[in-house]
Amino acid sequence: MVARPGSRPLDLENRLCEHGLEATEYELGMAMELSTSSRNSIVRPKLDCPGDLTVRCVTCLEELTYFASVFAANWQPPDPAVLAFYKSAAPVLLEDRCPMKLFVGYLDDEPVASSELFLSVRIAGLYSVCIEKRVPGPRHWFRTDLGGT
Repeated sequence: MVARPGSRPLDLENRLCEHGLEATEYELGMAMELSTSSRNSIVRPKLDCPGDLTVRCVTCLEELTYFASVFAANWQPPDPAVLAFYKSAAPVLLEDRCPMKLFVGYLDDEPVASSELFLSVRIAGLYSVCIEKRVPGPRHWFRTDLGGT
């Protein structure tokens, strides 16, 4: 269970503690109220990447396979369970109405990065941003932060 700004009820963390649960960790900067922010006040970092980077939303089985392959490469050896999961979940994940959007980053037309975007009524969460180790040069080029640091 995650209690964050905007969780309902507003005192959710206190209520959970009253029932014997305790907070085990805190994440700073995981929420940003965009409705009160000027679009111009959001820092848009310049990407300095080694080559031509293109990020595309997964819309077909071939792209889903690229996504799963990049994600599975986070483990050594690459985790075959990851590939099996995304293959079995393809009918749901490739639906236009699916709230989970998957993205693949291509460096010089080669799939090297992936991320997940979860959409809710008023919330979008970006998760599992990863890049393959085989990509040359400094790996920080793919990291971007809203609000900058």
